[in-house]
Amino acid sequence: MGNTSLAGRSDSERLSSADSRSERVGAAAIRTAMIEENAARRGGMLSTAGSGGGPTSHVRDGLDGLLGAPGIDPLERPSLDELVGRFGVLPFECAVTSLNTEPHRYNWYGFEVEKGARTATFTLSHGEPADYWMYLVDPSGTEVHPSDGRIVAWNAGSVPYECAKLERPAPGQWLVIGIRLDRGPAVTSRAVVSIEHPEVSVHGRAVCSESGRAVEFHAGATFGEMLTDLSVTAELTRCDGPSHTVRLTDDAHTGRYRACAELPAGAYTGYIEIRAPERPPFADGRHRRAVEEPHAGFDTARAETTGFVRHAPISVVVDSVGSAGGRRFDSGGRPADASGPTASATRPGRRSRHDAHTFGDRFRSRLLTPS
Repeated sequence: MGNTSLAGRSDSERLSSADSRSERVGAAAIRTAMIEENAARRGGMLSTAGSGGGPTSHVRDGLDGLLGAPGIDPLERPSLDELVGRFGVLPFECAVTSLNTEPHRYNWYGFEVEKGARTATFTLSHGEPADYWMYLVDPSGTEVHPSDGRIVAWNAGSVPYECAKLERPAPGQWLVIGIRLDRGPAVTSRAVVSIEHPEVSVHGRAVCSESGRAVEFHAGATFGEMLTDLSVTAELTRCDGPSHTVRLTDDAHTGRYRACAELPAGAYTGYIEIRAPERPPFADGRHRRAVEEPHAGFDTARAETTGFVRHAPISVVVDSVGSAGGRRFDSGGRPADASGPTASATRPGRRSRHDAHTFGDRFRSRLLTPS
């Protein structure tokens, strides 16, 4: 059933239901962690928190009439267009408009998939009791149905996660849309995509220095060979909310990106984002000379890719209290002015760079427009 209310049930029924939901939440957290770990090992993870996700108690539509909706096979679910036309669900383009204040059922997540990817596995999960359906929209703005020939598997179980794997994903911006079926307060959700590309591999880690006060960041990417001229940024969030951004650099063009930042004590989790532009140069000296010398083999010195982006999950515990503002260091480990470009602190609750409000116009003409 889509309703999470326990009103009118006996104490034993309420406890049993609460225990069952706790097991579902725990299983989802474990599953998401496993997905991230496996994706990172293959060098192909992207993750993001969703936009939307507000309370659904006052949503005005007819979706409550779908009795037993969470258990409906993905092949039998109504399409996104049908949710609007038959059940009066708010059109998606209205939900993504920043000025919209009407309650809605959507969470959404944008992901970049590069050209040449073999497979992409999209997963939607949440850490609190709620019921969701997952939908996929490809870069052309077309909903991808579970019966699509590219779908290898589409798994939706009783635990709060759902995943779909497809072959030969089209390059560009993909959209994962979560439709919340039950009514209740806002819940935290996220999406993960694992992208398999035969040439792309990334790595990233964060470790405390010997002093215990500074955190050292290391990262890199290969496209057959190590790459340079990348954009590499660590995004860390402390367990009690504050977040920090640290930029990694590769001043020597070796492909080994580094940074060092002194952070306040606490346990941090997050990721290192590695973003490659179109045709980035290879990192070794021979290739660097070829790029810098106009008559050398320029084309062989760059990776033939349209660009890609990956997240390497990281976690670190800082035991000693750092300076109030967080002292910063350059890529060589030398103290640097905190106002410089190497690192910056941000307020709790800072929005992800994957702000899906920008996707409204992209999908307006193809998605959720009643005929």
